Amino acid sequence: MSFSIESIAELDHSKEFAQLHQKFHQFNPLKVLRVDQFEIRHSNVLAWLLDPSENHQLGNFFIKKVISRLVTRQENEDKLAEIDLLTYMHASFSDIEVYREVKTHTNRYIDIVVVVPS
Repeated sequence: MSFSIESIAELDHSKEFAQLHQKFHQFNPLKVLRVDQFEIRHSNVLAWLLDPSENHQLGNFFIKKVISRLVTRQENEDKLAEIDLLTYMHASFSDIEVYREVKTHTNRYIDIVVVVPS
């Protein structure tokens, strides 16, 4: 496939390309801290955000947002019948337990496990 200078210039000056470029160059605190290539650090941040009792002052907002995004994804549509979303959206998640690097019976590791006993 060949591209002309005109077609590349047209792409480079398009509104859509500018929006895409902006998305890839947004502020990334992990990059600023130079830990953007360390998966374990990403998992630590996510585990911290998922735990409503941590000091981020978000309470259960983050875990509810994650649940909401997961159950409303098209590929999870068939599972939605099994889940009472309103119950989850009104839950306090005060008893949530977040675990990191949980070893499985096959000696593999799960990055983050969230357990809600209630």
